[in-house]
Amino acid sequence: MKQLITISFVLVLLVGCQKMPVDWSPYFESQHKTPFGTKILQEELEELFPYTDVEIIKNQTPDFLQEWYDEKSTYFYINTFFWPTEDDFKKILTFKENSNSVFIATESDSSRVYSYWGIERQDSLLDQYHLRLKHLSGGDRTYYLDNKTTSGQPENNISYFTKVPSYAKVLGTIQIGSVEYPNFISIEYGSTQGAVYVHANPELYTNYHLLHKEDALYSFATFSYLENMDYVLWDGFGTERRYNTPPSDGDSTGLLRYVLSSKSLSMAFALLLLTFAAFFIFNYKRITRAMPLHLPKKNNSLHFTKLVAHLFMKEENHITLAQYRTHHFWIYSKKNIL
Repeated sequence: MKQLITISFVLVLLVGCQKMPVDWSPYFESQHKTPFGTKILQEELEELFPYTDVEIIKNQTPDFLQEWYDEKSTYFYINTFFWPTEDDFKKILTFKENSNSVFIATESDSSRVYSYWGIERQDSLLDQYHLRLKHLSGGDRTYYLDNKTTSGQPENNISYFTKVPSYAKVLGTIQIGSVEYPNFISIEYGSTQGAVYVHANPELYTNYHLLHKEDALYSFATFSYLENMDYVLWDGFGTERRYNTPPSDGDSTGLLRYVLSSKSLSMAFALLLLTFAAFFIFNYKRITRAMPLHLPKKNNSLHFTKLVAHLFMKEENHITLAQYRTHHFWIYSKKNIL
């Protein structure tokens, strides 16, 4: 049994240490360290804005935003899909109308961000991206980013806007052929301060791109337009789950689903179950096996003497007892003399 447990333990470790293929899934969420996760960006926000408190949204977004209406905050949403419903999007706009800012990077054609302002987009496959940021404090600046598509990675197209509102301010462009198309705009409306910033390339904010210097410089430069930075509200943690799962007091299946979604956590969970199974087997065997009894040897002479003494005492026949003891001592002394 011990050998079986040892072999199982070694097999679990070997499986966990195997080199796994790169996961190119478009998570766009900060709990993922995969190439298309956003963990690096979420951590770097605290370094980019040292006097800003970064609040990670982990519950329902509309309820969370209501607590920050008057705090001069910026709401961040970076995901290739735009998960908020129509009611959620209205709450985000209400958040902006309370003198806050909204930064959204998405390329979903069905996005309410696009349909609400009549924005249209296309994408193209380029070997190199010529990106320009306008209206910077030091003047316009151009960035040259390589298309870093590698083996096993899906085709990496770049998005841009073909139609934007007339009142939108173009902050960034991308060159397609000989024409520059906007890919980063700001929309200001109403009498309140703040704006809605819309970027067409959420992939430029993922872990994969931020590990390259030129890509990181461009991505971080897009944040220089933001003004309301007392607080940053990061809507990039468990985004799909939070928007597609109805609220509940507790969901143990959701926790299990999260554990099984990670290879490392799955191996740790399997090792934990194996440890509990081994403990149960050894502990059960120790409790149920027959234990031999080792009783002390009886002193029959002492037992006989006590038995006779109690017998005569109970009968209260002291004369007979005296005669018996006299006869016993006489026999004993006679044997010693002989």
